[in-house]
Amino acid sequence: MLGRRLLAATIDAGTLAAWTLVVVGLCSLGARAGWLPAADSLLGQLLIGVLVVAPALAAFSALEAGRGQGTPGKRLFELRVLPASGHAKIGFGKTLLRNALKLALPLLLLHQAVLAAAYGGPGPATWISVGVAAALPLAYLGGMCVGPGRTFYDYLLGTQVGQRAARASLPDDWPSDVDTMMLPRVSLSGEVAHAAPRRAI
Repeated sequence: MLGRRLLAATIDAGTLAAWTLVVVGLCSLGARAGWLPAADSLLGQLLIGVLVVAPALAAFSALEAGRGQGTPGKRLFELRVLPASGHAKIGFGKTLLRNALKLALPLLLLHQAVLAAAYGGPGPATWISVGVAAALPLAYLGGMCVGPGRTFYDYLLGTQVGQRAARASLPDDWPSDVDTMMLPRVSLSGEVAHAAPRRAI
């Protein structure tokens, strides 16, 4: 599953990069029109950082808490975010914390390092921010490669990334008037959880 998680992360990173280009473009147009501060100014850079990170954090968290339980990359590769127990869904508050640690924290640290280097010159704070911003994704990757593949924020929040449950096929003698919403599903452990058939009314 590691390969699919990395591919999903690549898709999500591409989505975030595309959103960043949109924000930078709109902020540049706003600056030319005199509505926003110049994109290369300190205030303009701070505005771009907020407009990139905040909507991405909210959108990814809402998607992981929603019906699909995953970001665009996860859904494409049949992955979902769920509780460590492997049942039900997790709420928006927990997915928000998860994405704050996974996504927002490294991005904000990296952005702060860029601003510090551009406007204050390289210094200890800059190198510390760069080091932490680089170390966090590496630590996340290491967590995916060890044991059950859970990162430290998954352990902290009691979450995990698992495969999307697949519908079991219908038997040949399955009654045509039985509600198909009650089909059995295959759990993460590979066991089939059978629900009692419910006849359509």
